[in-house]
Amino acid sequence: MIQAGHARDIGRASVARLALVAGILAVGYLAGWPGAPLAGTALVTGVIAEAWLVTVAVRRLGVTQVTDGRQDSPPTTLPTDLGGVWRFYWPLANSMLVVWGGRAVLVALVARAGDAPVALAAWPAAWGMVLLIANATRMVQQVIIRNREQGDQRLLLGFAASVGVACTVVLLLIGTTAPGLHVLAAFLGPDPDLFAAVRPVILLSVPIPLFVAMQNAIQGFMIGNGRTWRVNAATWLGTATLLGSTLLGLSLGLAGATAAATAMLAALLVETVWLALGLRSGV
Repeated sequence: MIQAGHARDIGRASVARLALVAGILAVGYLAGWPGAPLAGTALVTGVIAEAWLVTVAVRRLGVTQVTDGRQDSPPTTLPTDLGGVWRFYWPLANSMLVVWGGRAVLVALVARAGDAPVALAAWPAAWGMVLLIANATRMVQQVIIRNREQGDQRLLLGFAASVGVACTVVLLLIGTTAPGLHVLAAFLGPDPDLFAAVRPVILLSVPIPLFVAMQNAIQGFMIGNGRTWRVNAATWLGTATLLGSTLLGLSLGLAGATAAATAMLAALLVETVWLALGLRSGV
């Protein structure tokens, strides 16, 4: 649907998913249902509903066959059979396993910091706020995949950079302005020690939305050209940098959350540079 230019229908399905999850949570809360089963039920139901709505929209719009309508399009490198789809998909699936596995290990490392009790509270809270802003940039990847053959590469990368800069400014405002600090305090709750530990991490993480935007944009070019192995290699490099930098920071006596944020910056930088080198060389 993205390739065929029907992103609005995807947005409608996402809004319907959000509304359904919120509705189930509200009903369950008012009915006094147990929290953990209620949350799981709401999330699973939301995912199923969104998948069903998107599937219905695909059939209604008749976009099961995707073409860009251009006679001069270059030969595609995308898969044409089930085996090819698996070969295309596996590096991306492996990348996600490595990313989230690495972040789970990161929490284990933070738990061994000198300030572990504070760090274990501060890092997830700070990273949750950073992700809330940074994830707004991830969909630039879909824009790149949709328009990579029709649009100028510099224009598309410039668009991704502008989205990243905008979200970076938002994160900066959250960490430095009075209204932003009120938002952060509302997010964290009334604990002043947690607030004091989280704010420096937010400030250190200000560039992350820009890195995430550029990473996802370049990944879009790679995925659109069938070069998913390069995405996978970048993920391994980034995760190794993340964990190695965290260990180094902790050995130097950094606070656990600060070490994690510094390592995350280093990992995203390494991953983005590796992807960019592949984009320039075509390898």
